[in-house]
Amino acid sequence: MSHDSKIIRPPEPSRPGTRACGRECGAELVSPFTCAQCCDASWPAVLGSSLFGLFRTTVEGRLLCASEGLAAILGYENSDEMLALVKDMARDVYADPEERHEHMARSLASPETISREMRWKRKDGSIVWVRSDKIIVRDEKGAVLYQEGVISDITAHKRAEDQLRASEARFRSLFEGSVDAIYLLDQDGRIREANAVGHTLMGAAPGSLVGRPFTDLCSPAACVRIENVLHSVRGGGRARFRFDMKRPDGTTLRVDAGVSEVPGTPGVIQAVCRDITPLVEAQRRLGDALAELETIFENSQVGVMLVGEEYLIRRANSRLGDIFGYQPDDLEGRDVSLLHPNLECFLAFRDELTRHMVEKGQFQGECEMRRRDGSQVWCQIWGRALDRSNLSRGMIWVVDDITARKAAEELRQEVERIARHDLKSPLGAVISYPAIIAEEGDLTPEQRDDLERIRQAGFRMLEMVNLSLDLFKMEQGTYVLKSEEIDLLAVLERVLWEVNVQASARNVSLGVLVEGRAPEKGERFAALGEDLLCSSMLANLIKNAIEASPRHRKVTVALAAEGSEAVISIHNAGAIAETILPRFAQKYATHGKPNGTGLGAYSARLMAEVQHGSLSFTSSEAEGTTLTVRLPRPA
Repeated sequence: MSHDSKIIRPPEPSRPGTRACGRECGAELVSPFTCAQCCDASWPAVLGSSLFGLFRTTVEGRLLCASEGLAAILGYENSDEMLALVKDMARDVYADPEERHEHMARSLASPETISREMRWKRKDGSIVWVRSDKIIVRDEKGAVLYQEGVISDITAHKRAEDQLRASEARFRSLFEGSVDAIYLLDQDGRIREANAVGHTLMGAAPGSLVGRPFTDLCSPAACVRIENVLHSVRGGGRARFRFDMKRPDGTTLRVDAGVSEVPGTPGVIQAVCRDITPLVEAQRRLGDALAELETIFENSQVGVMLVGEEYLIRRANSRLGDIFGYQPDDLEGRDVSLLHPNLECFLAFRDELTRHMVEKGQFQGECEMRRRDGSQVWCQIWGRALDRSNLSRGMIWVVDDITARKAAEELRQEVERIARHDLKSPLGAVISYPAIIAEEGDLTPEQRDDLERIRQAGFRMLEMVNLSLDLFKMEQGTYVLKSEEIDLLAVLERVLWEVNVQASARNVSLGVLVEGRAPEKGERFAALGEDLLCSSMLANLIKNAIEASPRHRKVTVALAAEGSEAVISIHNAGAIAETILPRFAQKYATHGKPNGTGLGAYSARLMAEVQHGSLSFTSSEAEGTTLTVRLPRPA
């Protein structure tokens, strides 16, 4: 293709029907590309195919010759069309005209063939990537004649390179951006690459793991297993397993690993590892907690069951089975109605329980239920909804067998009934005899006053015997209050006379204050309530205060008005025992009294509340104990 020694002769006129040389020499073409005057021989035929393109241009950029292959590459119908339309290579062919000027300068400065990759424009304006191998042709004096070269279309190759780069970028992004440690291993099981997480997981500096056997990262016990796994996945297998990874500082990590051969790279293994040490530890703690809960569940002294949708029993503990005579497994999946005497009882219980669950999210009550053998069992039931807005999610029921307690309560009530009946007979004498003695005469005024007090005390005792019947109504909320204005100072005078003997026996003095001062003779202090309820309430509280007070100390009852309330404060220097503080004024709550029933403060609280008042207390070793009753005052 070189014409370094060729001298261009003047052109001769072309014959009719022939084409002139593209170099404008005017000679007749002897081939599709050149004239005999400009070329010693025609270009090889293969270079005229669409695989390659041939060109010849002036230094300034005029196209002298173009092969059919070049025309095809650039989207022209043929070389004639291309020669006709391309007037300036920089403008009409180069995607960047400045690029040709740069390339031309480099070509002129080099005696060798210049190869480069560049972007050319097709006829339709689209871009095509080409590889150009060209040379400057000079005459025998070294003057530049033209440049000529071979063009190959490398667009597909460049696209493949771009795709490869993009794929590599995506891989690198995923590889380095992964939250998991990734290790690429060669055929010998050595680490070819490790991402940043892989180095961090091992506490290693970046790049320091490359070249090391992967088994170096494993605990000694895991090495053999790792080698077997790596062998098993060669050829397309996959494996998922857990092992212990040993760090340079001696700590051990529990790792979950997925191992497989990298597609398209036989022999290269990828190991994707995740530190699951916190997960394993959390699972261990969860397992321990569940085991503890299971132990508590199965060894609870009360029955526990999980009730699900449609009131089906999902889970029951052993104690629940014992209460009803079933094995826990026999209850699971059964309807709760199985444990009720009949369907009617169950439906009434279900409606009440559902109402409480929806309104409050919990339920507490007593219910007569049925054992497997058909016998009746009284149960205390506490229920709590997992989600009160959606009871189908489940409810926790705690069930206690209170059959023995109910029997004891029935016995107590029967004994109380008998006692009330038997007490009324001697009380008649206590009430009647003071009047008989007074009629016999020869009594001092003080004696007559004492007899009258005995008679009134008898009447109050009779009323209290009858009042015990009303305590049950107060507990049930069915007591009907007959409220009226009462004089609390008059009530206190009677109560203090009655407890005076008890106070004297313990050397405890009693005192009354009204608004912080001693009451005046004939003074009144009004409140709203029932005289008998207030007498019984204050008697119980003052007796308790005398019993709790240290000897030779004082019990003080203070009356004060606070807005619309009458406040009665009863103070003694003793402190309530810490063991009973949380249950003070609850039923049967007592401490340190040989004959205490735990009903005094409890009944006083009921009586205060039924009169639309309240009972509260404070207690400490330093300040003693103050019981505070609040009752409404007349308007």
